[in-house]
Amino acid sequence: MGERIVGEHFNPRGEPKRGYSSERKAKEEAKRFGKSYYRCGVCGKFHLASPPR
Repeated sequence: MGERIVGEHFNPRGEPKRGYSSERKAKEEAKRFGKSYYRCGVCGKFHLASPPR
């Protein structure tokens, strides 16, 4: 059986998403790109996400 890909940590290509160590930096980058951010339950860092519809 293959490994389970966790959506909150990996992008659609199966690669880990860029992680930001500080919430401040993630918030700045999210604002810059028009996205939202969240703390990842897998790695504990912050990732950017498309804003909710």
